[in-house]
Amino acid sequence: MAGAMQAKASSSHSESRPPDGSAEDVETGRRGVEHGGDVRGRQCEALGAARHECEARGSQTWSVGALERQKAPKPRRKPVFTLTREQVIQHCQEEGHCLWVAGQVLALMALMNQRQWTILALAEHSGVSRSHISEILSLKTAASTDIQHILAQTFGLEIFDFHLLTALSLRAEVSG
Repeated sequence: MAGAMQAKASSSHSESRPPDGSAEDVETGRRGVEHGGDVRGRQCEALGAARHECEARGSQTWSVGALERQKAPKPRRKPVFTLTREQVIQHCQEEGHCLWVAGQVLALMALMNQRQWTILALAEHSGVSRSHISEILSLKTAASTDIQHILAQTFGLEIFDFHLLTALSLRAEVSG
């Protein structure tokens, strides 16, 4: 009995490894690496980028084949706005809205362009609904103080900085 256990232990240490350094799970027949021990170190050296991705996902095991099958990330879609910068100012003037609202929209558009965020991406990052952001950008509604604060924080700004960007965006567009 003890001899059989020793034979099994020695066979797992002397198993042949594929060129990529991964080990084959004897029970399942799948190639992969368990996190921990010497096997992980050899595998991670061979597939360094895959290790970081695996650890970022927090998984305990991963398969080389699964990583190879992963799709490349889609290219980012550029932000699409229904109104141009000039139309934002014109719309506010025609409708009798405060130009400060136009400045907020211009600032928000500039921040979204800088990060190449769509309305959907901003909604996902901020927690503000996509429809509400769309209404703000198309001047159908003005952003409340709370929403302004949330949007500013989403871009890593204090509310004062967002208001300063609002003023500068408005000044550049009106005087420009």
